[in-house]
Amino acid sequence: MRRAIDSRPWLTVFYLPSYAPELNPAEGVWSHLKRSLDNLAPPLSINSAR
Repeated sequence: MRRAIDSRPWLTVFYLPSYAPELNPAEGVWSHLKRSLDNLAPPLSINSAR
């Protein structure tokens, strides 16, 4: 891979951490969506957990 990158002077490679939600704006959208959907779910009753 290094050889392929080095042979293309126009190519810029940025090494990013494997998981960086602050660098991916879609993560904030998914987080908001999950919280919104969770707020719409009816609460579980104690009797249904048995």
